[in-house]
Amino acid sequence: MDEHIDFIGISDLEGVEQDSVKEISLDNYQKIERKLKKHMGRVVLHIKLSKKGGKSKKYDLTLRVESPEHLFESSADDWDLIKATHMVFEEIMHQIDHRLKK
Repeated sequence: MDEHIDFIGISDLEGVEQDSVKEISLDNYQKIERKLKKHMGRVVLHIKLSKKGGKSKKYDLTLRVESPEHLFESSADDWDLIKATHMVFEEIMHQIDHRLKK
């Protein structure tokens, strides 16, 4: 899977968090690949972790999908890593659907 998606900042996450992000990313990567029909380029998921004071962590994710014809990019942030990961992939899927509809 790592050859399909470039993860930046994933080493800052705990092991369980890394596994969750990779699992969600692989599932969504396959969906994106089907939508773009072999016109896939590079996929980069950039994860930034910010700690505000106490134990809470805020996750800022940026996803970029490159294809020969288009560049798709979305960002999401949340206190819940799983939710932020789903949000960033849902936005990319929406952009792909919108762009390919034309």
